Amino acid sequence: VPAQDSGWGSKCGPSPRPCSPLPHGAGVPATPLPGPDPRHGLTSLFSPPALHSEEGDGEVGRGHPPCLALTPLLSPQKRNRAITARRQHLKSVMLQIAATELEKEESRRESEKQNYLAEHCPPLHIPGSMSEVQELCKQLHAKIDEAEEEKYDMEVKVQKSTKELEDMNQK
Repeated sequence: VPAQDSGWGSKCGPSPRPCSPLPHGAGVPATPLPGPDPRHGLTSLFSPPALHSEEGDGEVGRGHPPCLALTPLLSPQKRNRAITARRQHLKSVMLQIAATELEKEESRRESEKQNYLAEHCPPLHIPGSMSEVQELCKQLHAKIDEAEEEKYDMEVKVQKSTKELEDMNQK
C-alpha cells in the first residue's frame, strides 16, 4: 500500500490510510480504524485534518493534532507534560501578541494626544521682557482658575443628578 499524506505535514508523517470522512463529534461516535498505525504502534482514532490545527492541547476533534492525543505509548505523566508545555507556549504567544497590541494602542493614544494638543492649545510665544512674561503667567493662571471652576460645577451637577437617580430608584 503506497503511503498517503494525511495533511498533517511533518509533525505526524505520512499516513498509510486516509482519515475518516466523518468529523469526530458529528453525531457518530469515533471508532478506531482497523489495523495498527505505524506512527504510534497501536490503533488510533482519526478525524479529518481540517479539524486539526497546529496549536492545541492534544484532544481529538477539538482542533488539535492527533500526535498528542493519540500517543498511547507515552506515559500519562509525559503526555501531561507535553500538553502543559504546549499550553505554556500558546500562553506565551498570546502574551507576546497582547504586548504588541498594547504598544500599538499606546502609540495611537500618544498621537491622538499630540493631535488634540496641537488643535486645542495655541503655540506659546514667549515675549522678550520680564513684565510680558509675568502678564502671560497671570493670563494662564486666570484660565486655570476658570477651568477649575467649571470642573467643580460639573462635579456638583453629576453628584446632584446621581443622588436624584438613587432617590427615584428607591421609590
